[in-house]
Amino acid sequence: MPEWLKSRLIFFFPACLIMGLIFVFMGNGDNAAARKAELDFNYMRETQFDEGSYVKGRVYEVMGEFAYEETYKTTFGIKTSERISSHFYVVPMIGSETPYYVAVEIAHKDIIPKAEKLMEQTWAYHNTGVEPAIWGEFDIVGKVRPLEGELLDYMYEWFMDGDPTATRAEYSQYICPYIIKYHSIESTNDLVIIGLIGAIIGGIGTAVLVILFLKERNGGAVRATLPTVPYAPPVENAQSAYNPDDDPRFNMPVNPPSADNPETPPKTEEEETTISDRWGD
Repeated sequence: MPEWLKSRLIFFFPACLIMGLIFVFMGNGDNAAARKAELDFNYMRETQFDEGSYVKGRVYEVMGEFAYEETYKTTFGIKTSERISSHFYVVPMIGSETPYYVAVEIAHKDIIPKAEKLMEQTWAYHNTGVEPAIWGEFDIVGKVRPLEGELLDYMYEWFMDGDPTATRAEYSQYICPYIIKYHSIESTNDLVIIGLIGAIIGGIGTAVLVILFLKERNGGAVRATLPTVPYAPPVENAQSAYNPDDDPRFNMPVNPPSADNPETPPKTEEEETTISDRWGD
């Protein structure tokens, strides 16, 4: 494997594994929290909103859109493509005794048309007093975060539009200082699946790299080798330095000494026979 490719894969596969696991754990955690949402935002007081918590409820009216988020791409500093990625709506909390409104952020492509339709119905009803045959109400589950920065400014501007003498102090009693971001369990499940695929690819790739690394490391280790004995060709007509015929141990009589053999004294005691190697060790 080329070194340039190996160096890139060393970062790519572990990054896929880590990011995939992050998507899986975060997605499953968000979905679990969204399913456990119990409080209905329509009947909540300001003190009951908690950053990072999930709330649910039914959107009965949409008073208007006070901001939107745009995503675009640029080429050499020139904007080449753009799209609206999120819409921010003013939603009345019908459970409040006095007029009170909360900001709702919606980015899901299937929910945005519902919000737009309900906004048209709401304005038509307030202008004519005639209710639509079927209200386009819809349910949401969302994550709470503070309404601050530019979004808070745009919210006040929406309320004070057309009233040049209006101040924030006059309208602060109508605005909930939190925003609810619509959460789609289905879309998050898709993100979890993508994260799981990335984690599997990253895990397999990382394991393969580790195996290759171990093989390369073991292959480069210094190993003990036996000394090389130089080859000596045989010498023709050479006589062995050792001749068994000259060894008296090979010239012993076949028959051991006994009474029938007068040349040897008679056997007077038992002898033990032991086996040893040729050199008598």
